[in-house]
Amino acid sequence: MATPPFIRMIRGQPLKLRLAVLFAATMMLCSCGYMQLVGQEFKQSVRAIDLQSPLTTSEHEPDIDGVLTGNIMGATPKSSPIAVAAFATSFSVAENRQSDRLATYIRLPEPGPYALFVPAGRYKIVAFADTDRNFVLEPEEFVGRYGRPDTVTIRANQVIADLDITLWKPGAQRFDFPVSLQNLPLRQVRRNVLEFGGTIELDDDIFRRKYGAMGLWQPSDFVEKIGVNLYALKPFDAGKTPVLFVHGINGTPLDWKYLARGLDSRRYQPWFYYYPSGLRLNLVSGLLHEKIRAMQRRYGFEKMVVVAHSMGGLVSRAFINRYAKDPGNDYLQLFVSISTPWGGDKTARVGLNSSPLNVPSWEDVAEGSPFIEELHRQSLPPDLGFYLFFSFGGNRRFHWDANDGTVTLQSQLDLRAKSVARRIEGFYEDHITVLASSDVEQNLNDLLIAGNSGLVPPAVRARSKKQPTANATGGYLRESSDQGPSTGSKRAVNGPMPAEVKRYVDMLQSVDSGRKTEAARRIYRKQLKHPAIFETAAQELQNGFRVNLTDNAHIDAMAWMCNLLGISGHASYRIILQKVVQETPSRKIRKHALKSMRRLPP
Repeated sequence: MATPPFIRMIRGQPLKLRLAVLFAATMMLCSCGYMQLVGQEFKQSVRAIDLQSPLTTSEHEPDIDGVLTGNIMGATPKSSPIAVAAFATSFSVAENRQSDRLATYIRLPEPGPYALFVPAGRYKIVAFADTDRNFVLEPEEFVGRYGRPDTVTIRANQVIADLDITLWKPGAQRFDFPVSLQNLPLRQVRRNVLEFGGTIELDDDIFRRKYGAMGLWQPSDFVEKIGVNLYALKPFDAGKTPVLFVHGINGTPLDWKYLARGLDSRRYQPWFYYYPSGLRLNLVSGLLHEKIRAMQRRYGFEKMVVVAHSMGGLVSRAFINRYAKDPGNDYLQLFVSISTPWGGDKTARVGLNSSPLNVPSWEDVAEGSPFIEELHRQSLPPDLGFYLFFSFGGNRRFHWDANDGTVTLQSQLDLRAKSVARRIEGFYEDHITVLASSDVEQNLNDLLIAGNSGLVPPAVRARSKKQPTANATGGYLRESSDQGPSTGSKRAVNGPMPAEVKRYVDMLQSVDSGRKTEAARRIYRKQLKHPAIFETAAQELQNGFRVNLTDNAHIDAMAWMCNLLGISGHASYRIILQKVVQETPSRKIRKHALKSMRRLPP
């Protein structure tokens, strides 16, 4: 029997990576929350990887505990690349002296911002203009070091900023250790990154799926080969507002192709933050903060919008928390999160405890993690408009909680996020297709237009007669149409009722939950469809989905009310069903509400 391509792809990989891939596949089959997304995305990554050039991992992949960031300044010979290196310093008992060992370095195309990813420890930071490009400091080359000099101590999960270095003329600095970078492979920042005024296309090779997978499973390799950078499609235009897109787990900027293309190019310029989604979120959010600070200093833009998907929403909120602490900041205008697990994911902890390959970001995504708790503890800036988009069109089987195929609605609509959102929008899309939704695009552009004009966006707005839109409480704006009933409208139910219908309506309105359930079962079996029945079921559901939830008979009756609305054939009943999905504490009622909502036409 022929060997499946999936097995051929992983056969030549290191043992840890093979086991981790099989673990992800198992989680996908088990429909296990965030782990399911990892499995789905890895499956896509496998299709994108050339089987003749399999994804490999470093034999001695370094740990990344923290980030050292700063700016290189000073005049240097034209076209000379700038090497920035961190030397780990420690005391050797055997030699009775301090020793300095090259830990990591980066080569910049010119003076500007830098970031060094290092394990926890003590470091000396050196920079020089590598004029002859031999990775060794020569006597005739411009050079500088941080401090007087100073040693920088960094702890795990920490970003240290403002480690600025000025390059001086040759001979201005002396070192008691050799400054050579030849023992490590080339680590170079490309000129096409935004920090150095470059541009890129979204179909560039570095945005391929396999690099998104690398960022999740092998973040250190990603840092070495791709780097962590901001990208833009065109040179900065002072007359246009930057819209920063932040991808989610296993993602790349390519995920934003549809929404970025839909922006008004006369007013907005898309930027993309590309980072390894396997790193701790405090690191990637802290580095994003420093990069945006550098861009604001360089370009002086007065407005910015942040749009984030999935885990990228957590990264963006942590960045905004840092932004809020900087005095004088007022350029962030809008923040739109799409399908973000604001309450964390219950199953992310499974990955930490069970996967043979540790993914540090799972520690932060897990429900109840210190990262998520701290995220919500700080208030958003009062002038920043936060808009919460959620998706509910997926179907994660074998799971009680309503979801979008990956993240539960309970997590997307976490009370701590809902309570600070100016508006909430729901979309009948799954966790991935939501980024290619025309309704999401239209909602986003409406927010941008309203924000650009200085107007407060409307609380609700109908998109079309096919797609209802969520309002500020998470419910749906009812479509104004003569086709079908509207909850609370007596127009649809005026006139004489058949005796059978009247009998069932009376049973549905009974205070006896058993009689409600019996009536609903009979109606459901007969597929008896009458506006009065559906209006009564909707009213009973509205009044009962949040009360008496210790009474199993009452819960059964409410679940059957949901079932009746599901056979109505009228999209207008999505309103009440969506509200039930968002707000009922009962898993059973929520399950039947979501099932019925999917049966209704869009």
